[in-house]
Amino acid sequence: MNNFQKGSEWRRWDLHLHTPNTKLSNDYGHDATVWDRYIENLKSSPVEAFGITDYFSADGYYALLEKYRAKYPDTTKVFFPNIEFRVAEAISAKDTNPHIHVIFDNDEKNCSRDDISRFLVALKTHGESASGVRLSCDQLKAETDFMSASVSLEDIKNALKETFGEAKPYLLAFPAKNDGVRSTDSKSPRKVLITDKIDRWCHLFFGPSDSRDYFLKTDRYQEGKSEPKPVISGSDAHSFPDLERLEGNVAGFEPTWIKADLTFRGLKQICFEPDARVFIGSEPVVETRK
Repeated sequence: MNNFQKGSEWRRWDLHLHTPNTKLSNDYGHDATVWDRYIENLKSSPVEAFGITDYFSADGYYALLEKYRAKYPDTTKVFFPNIEFRVAEAISAKDTNPHIHVIFDNDEKNCSRDDISRFLVALKTHGESASGVRLSCDQLKAETDFMSASVSLEDIKNALKETFGEAKPYLLAFPAKNDGVRSTDSKSPRKVLITDKIDRWCHLFFGPSDSRDYFLKTDRYQEGKSEPKPVISGSDAHSFPDLERLEGNVAGFEPTWIKADLTFRGLKQICFEPDARVFIGSEPVVETRK
């Protein structure tokens, strides 16, 4: 699925959409045709790389991978596992819990299914069992478990370190707005410090085009220099009507173009060249596709 001959060129990416297996807010329905319909929507869309997202789990990604490959074994579409976590630390004035994403390398040699499973075992949530023991992500089963669970930023960091050591087959993504960095309660010094920590730690941000210039600035922090970082837009699809956003013409859900190979290594290049390799809008200024 990763054989590309043209090298780096502008392609459509959507790294935030959910499947009919998503643990929360699943509005796709449950009829016998739901997966076939979902796969056909992805196949017919102009998006070439997808971040298949689930809460505290990669189940949706592996379910899609199996079903899609069975139906279209020669596809050139590419899929990355994206695990979405509710963060315990609040930074907005409303004290709501933001969500952080861990997007993993889709190359089994660098990040296997067992690796991701071990990470989810290592990552303890703030939800507790009846005996008072903290549940790990892999122990969440009921919908209420997923609705109530949260994780701390330090626990995510430690679980990644425990699982992968010095290797980093993942990218961390945080919202730009909507309880994200740009929604920080500026009147709270503690929340500003937490936000700066999140900004330093994360590799990229989910947001609209009007957040792009902010994250390219080098003076975002209260103290110290900030590194320019990429902003990408995603559909956050939870239903078939939401999948219409993949076409790139739904207001509020701008399409994202990335100039890179359709590989995790290609995706990582946007962290080194956030200005030159990402475009959010109808079409890149210089279109190189043929």
